[in-house]
Amino acid sequence: MEKTPSRETGFPIEAQASEIYTNEIFRKFQIELSSRTFYQCNELAAGRQYQVKRIATEAYKHEEFNRSIFTVEVDDEKENYSCTCKKMTRDGIQCCHVLKVLDHTGMILQLPKSFINPRWTKKVAKSMKELATSEERSIEGQGEESMRFSLVFTEMVNICSNACKKQKAYNVLQDYVRDMKSRVMIALAEEENDENERTEAASKTDFDTTLKNPPMKESKRAMKEYRKKSGSEKKIGKKIRRRCGCCKKEDHISPSCPTNPAVIEKNRLQEEAERRRKTLRDIKANRNCPTT
Repeated sequence: MEKTPSRETGFPIEAQASEIYTNEIFRKFQIELSSRTFYQCNELAAGRQYQVKRIATEAYKHEEFNRSIFTVEVDDEKENYSCTCKKMTRDGIQCCHVLKVLDHTGMILQLPKSFINPRWTKKVAKSMKELATSEERSIEGQGEESMRFSLVFTEMVNICSNACKKQKAYNVLQDYVRDMKSRVMIALAEEENDENERTEAASKTDFDTTLKNPPMKESKRAMKEYRKKSGSEKKIGKKIRRRCGCCKKEDHISPSCPTNPAVIEKNRLQEEAERRRKTLRDIKANRNCPTT
């Protein structure tokens, strides 16, 4: 079991955070707690609004924002704190500006309930670890889906947290999110088509054919009907064609039928993705075009 990081201050709020947060989130909380010392707090509206201003002349080690002045809104009844930096919305942990307000108002002795994001608590982390390592739980069905969701969610949170710090990285993330959404919808449509095709093939197995008695021995004259035919004779016979399960036409099958809803959705998503890529190329071309 990983050892809990040592505490850096004597504030009870830090001791409470060490018991509730995971070790990784607790380390980040300690950074915010120590970074509050680089700011001063002024009251704008009694008990409701505060201005937090950076007093350090140079950027400190863990500084995230280019601005030096932030506004913190306070709701004492609900113990809610909202800062203009939006770190709580972005990362799920409160910023040093809110902690500075708590220090200024003498409320830093108790960890507010609004500071606790269930996703970052030790209890939820333990449950996720048990889900990932349990040998008794089946890897199929809902269990496998929950596992994939947990792993992807953690990666996406880290990517979004880093990308939202800078405008250029945020724009890149937005472009990839749109493209990723189109590709995921296309993959879902293709997988649904594959499942329908496998189901259709399984329904045509020989096991559904009723067993019959073996043919009785017939005269030589009757046996002529069962003799092996030459190639020229086979061409004379009518060729059997497969029919589409959706529109009953003979020139295609259901997975490629233009009336198949899955095919229609797949084509729509591909066209949408192509339009977006074309728009991005036009935007980049306009940027590179010299002004007159």
